Amino acid sequence: MNPQKFASTATRASSILLCLFLFFHPVMGQQPDSIYQLSLRELLSMKIELGSRVEQRTKFEALAPVDVYTSEQLMQTGCQDLGAALQRLVSSVQYFTPTLMDGADHVYPLLMRGLNADQVLVLINGKRYHSTAMLFENSRINKGAAAVDFRTIPIHAVERIEILKDGASAQYGSDAIAGIINIILKTNQENSVAVNYGINSELDGQQYGLSAIYGSKFSQGNYQFFLNYNDKDKTDRAGLDDREQYFANDPLYLAPPVKNQEYGQAKFTDFNIGTTASVSLDPQTRFYAVAMLGHRVGESPGYFRRPLDNRNVREIYPHGFLPFIAPVIKNTNATVGLETKVHGWDCDISATYGGNTMEFHVKNSLNASLGARSPQSFYCGSLFYSQQLVNANLKRKYSLTEEIPLFLAVGAEFGLDNYKVEKGDQNSYVNGGVPILDGPNAGGQTASGAQVLPGISPSNEIRRNRHNLATYLDAETKLFDFISLGGAARAEEYSDFGETVNGKISLRADFLKYFAIRGSVGTGFRAPSLSQAYYSSTTTNFIDGLPYENGLFNTEHPIARQLGAKPLKPERSENFNAGFIVKVGNNLNILIDAYYIKVYDRIMLTGNFTANNAPDFTNLFASYGVGGARYFTNAINTSTQGLDFTLEFLQTFSERSNLKIINSSNFNNNKIVGDIKIPQQVHQYFDVFFDQGEVIRITESIPDFRTSTEVTLKLNKTSLSVKGHYFGSFIVTHGSVFIEQEISSGMVFDMNISHSIGKNIQVTLGGVNILNNYPDEQMKFDTDAFTGKIFPYSPFSPYGFAGAHFYGQVSFKF
Repeated sequence: MNPQKFASTATRASSILLCLFLFFHPVMGQQPDSIYQLSLRELLSMKIELGSRVEQRTKFEALAPVDVYTSEQLMQTGCQDLGAALQRLVSSVQYFTPTLMDGADHVYPLLMRGLNADQVLVLINGKRYHSTAMLFENSRINKGAAAVDFRTIPIHAVERIEILKDGASAQYGSDAIAGIINIILKTNQENSVAVNYGINSELDGQQYGLSAIYGSKFSQGNYQFFLNYNDKDKTDRAGLDDREQYFANDPLYLAPPVKNQEYGQAKFTDFNIGTTASVSLDPQTRFYAVAMLGHRVGESPGYFRRPLDNRNVREIYPHGFLPFIAPVIKNTNATVGLETKVHGWDCDISATYGGNTMEFHVKNSLNASLGARSPQSFYCGSLFYSQQLVNANLKRKYSLTEEIPLFLAVGAEFGLDNYKVEKGDQNSYVNGGVPILDGPNAGGQTASGAQVLPGISPSNEIRRNRHNLATYLDAETKLFDFISLGGAARAEEYSDFGETVNGKISLRADFLKYFAIRGSVGTGFRAPSLSQAYYSSTTTNFIDGLPYENGLFNTEHPIARQLGAKPLKPERSENFNAGFIVKVGNNLNILIDAYYIKVYDRIMLTGNFTANNAPDFTNLFASYGVGGARYFTNAINTSTQGLDFTLEFLQTFSERSNLKIINSSNFNNNKIVGDIKIPQQVHQYFDVFFDQGEVIRITESIPDFRTSTEVTLKLNKTSLSVKGHYFGSFIVTHGSVFIEQEISSGMVFDMNISHSIGKNIQVTLGGVNILNNYPDEQMKFDTDAFTGKIFPYSPFSPYGFAGAHFYGQVSFKF
């Protein structure tokens, strides 16, 4: 059958299917019981929702590798950030805290298997969760990609997390290349309040937190409310600035090096509220709902503008200034749905809305082109992204023979994405025409727009939307008593780039009661985000310590077109997975899975083309008033191969006492394969289009090996947990000539102790990186005042560079 014809027919059929489904009476799914005290054996027997649409299985029975992490495990990490907790538990997860990367300082990207954050699909109770509206445009970390903001999901509200370590676009659609994270929220838990406080060993990074959960049952259902407040101060590990600060005729010219820069984690205040609810409408039908709202106010520094800087107005800041980006980030997520039975089919119909708004404010700054009349604070514009989904799924079990079942699931999904870029206030982007007022360059042209983050101008405003329609089919059966076979197919049509068809086959063989092998092969895809397709901006990039004003232009822009840009295509992938699982008695489990992922037409940002490195385009840049330009392109193919190893051991001493040991290890290697697809227009500037720094970022910037071991001892009312995390070495590059530096492997330890007082109070004391380990310092260069000096550590450090963090928490049940 012609795949394109199949896709077109399937997507048209799906619209009819969706209309029919909306007349049915569906219900809420399984309500998980509390799993705070589950034993290893009970955890393995718990039904999981991820990895199969047709039948819930246990972790041990699944056709693909699925890890399950309980609320207790998340809390024992000592992290108030859900993404940071997952990094502590899952060796194939990387979670970075960007530094001095503009708005990216306030959204931490979670990566799996060294792939970008937008190649991991995140679900809330099985429904797609939205990403942020912001791209990581000035960051080599997660460069050019958007990310799901895990800090919008309160860790205290999570019942468990299921992680599918396998590509699954044929089941769940776009983005599911590296894997899927399904976050299950609590329902019907005990009511509780928890307060916490933490501080770093350098006496910064103070953190205050309050979490509360309230829920109740009633005859037809239950509801749960939760809120979370988290206030964290900045961390700062910046070094001294030994550059000249003042003009030669200034009395302060010979002043010693000063500390004028901040370098560390951003300051923020988070507030999140949410609810889950379900109501039985009849014995077979139930209504369910999830809603979450989040609000964050942040503050992060830019680069210090010295007193002698041409971008400074010395009448306003005679001693220079450190500008701050202060974004306001708003998140909304809601799902309503019904589950019921219709003629023997289990039906689930739901609608989901997710939205993110990022408003950018700048303070302690100026617009030098306005001269002395410049304001010091600005509203620089906003980004908005939303997704709306309607999903219908039917599943049922047939009997092919007395002993051979056939599980079927069919469904359809309609999605609508919206993206909007809105301008800032006029002073944030305007060129006021005032020249440099004094100093040796007096009378020369100065920079326009707010320093640290020029406002979004009217020419960069944009509104775009797209829709997609999908149909899918999942089937699972047994070939023999000991061999299970699963298959999935999904046809999808997008309004902006057309059709795609993907499939997956999974096989599992249970040779013994406690031993099984499994494998899968499938294709996948990731649709270009609307921000990648349409976002444009002008920002300051530092190259060898010097500022350059460069534009990021979408593929519709004339500059991008003259540099060879073409409309973006979806990324395509091939996924292969094979492994086995062993249960040794009731105490020990071993899981090993090898994987290979090939991504075609991977979307990336080009390097910055400037008048210096691409002189053929000097007049082009000058005509648009920018120093350079870059754009998104489908330029490369990559391969990812690796191995996940998990060992779980539990020794029970009594009903309330046990010893648990869990090891999670990951070997991972990323490569660029095949030729770089460089446009003819810039063929002579290959080293600019795809520079060595980008090669290293994709292939070497994340450790090839990571392992974590957790030992937890419970003795009645007291629990002691010690965790060790080993991170292999990685490589970073410096400067425009991309000098490589290997950052040595590192080992950090976490520890906490919890004690219950009576039945309702629990006290926890602990620390993260308790030995206060730091990564290697960066190399120093005579011509670069920043690297290794003002910025002593690399932001690519997998465990950051904030040092030790100690905390305490008291929780009350009522």
